[in-house]
Amino acid sequence: MWQCHSFNGKCHDFTAFEAAIDTLKEVEAFLSANPSEIVTVILEDYVETPNGLTKIFNDSLMKYWFPASNMPQNGQDYMVSNDYRFIVFTSRKHKQESEGIAYQWNYMVPGSASQKCTPWE
Repeated sequence: MWQCHSFNGKCHDFTAFEAAIDTLKEVEAFLSANPSEIVTVILEDYVETPNGLTKIFNDSLMKYWFPASNMPQNGQDYMVSNDYRFIVFTSRKHKQESEGIAYQWNYMVPGSASQKCTPWE
């Protein structure tokens, strides 16, 4: 899996790219060295492999992962106290169900808790 600025979901030689695991291990080192910090990642997600993202997070940052199933409701604040300091949002709605990665538009658009958010397309 690669991290890059892509065109149509593909990394090219003329763009900067590196193995995603290398970047995630840097994030893991940062979180280990800074126990009160929180990192949020917003993915423009082109990973097609089933559970591909989950595997790479298992190999790097699962210790700190804040699962979508634990997203706070009504202003609860327990992230740091439970060591949930790595938050990932995906642009692929189905990955919240299949991999437990928070779908960005369920959490990032203001509105009441009872409203369903619709992505802009």
